[in-house]
Amino acid sequence: MSPIRISCVAVIATMLVGCAKKDGSADTTAAGTAIDTSGAAARMAPDSAAAAAPAVALGTDSAGGVGKYITDASGRTVYVFLKDAKNVSTCVDACAAAWPPLGASTAASTDAAVKPAMVSVITRSDNKNQTTYNGMPVYYYEDDKQPGDIKGQGKNEFGGLWYVVSPSGQTVKRAVK
Repeated sequence: MSPIRISCVAVIATMLVGCAKKDGSADTTAAGTAIDTSGAAARMAPDSAAAAAPAVALGTDSAGGVGKYITDASGRTVYVFLKDAKNVSTCVDACAAAWPPLGASTAASTDAAVKPAMVSVITRSDNKNQTTYNGMPVYYYEDDKQPGDIKGQGKNEFGGLWYVVSPSGQTVKRAVK
């Protein structure tokens, strides 16, 4: 068997059964997925989506005027950029510094309002992965300093408008009260 095939088999086996500790228990994440402590994942191809980005679950919050909107699992607001198209991010360079893209989100959400079928991942022009909701790339806003901040709502920056998105996948264009 080739070294690459052996590595792939080791990675798959590790993902299926987890890594046993000396006491016989398995190392797992909060989501119950096995953590690879063997180093096998480090031998995966560098452009592999599984090795490239940690899982980030989505959640929801609500605010006066805008109602319920999508957040990351820690409550940080995410936004859509109306200049983007479905599955295409146009926010790069200085734009991506002010509006950091939400990395790959493959973890299951525990928030029942988040529709798993609407969560996906795209590869950006900079070859990094970005989460989408209902096909639209989602971003943080640099001026949102803590969970619940929605200072980016309705901003007109980098040639387009920025809004939160509802759990139904619709852009929320109402102002925050």
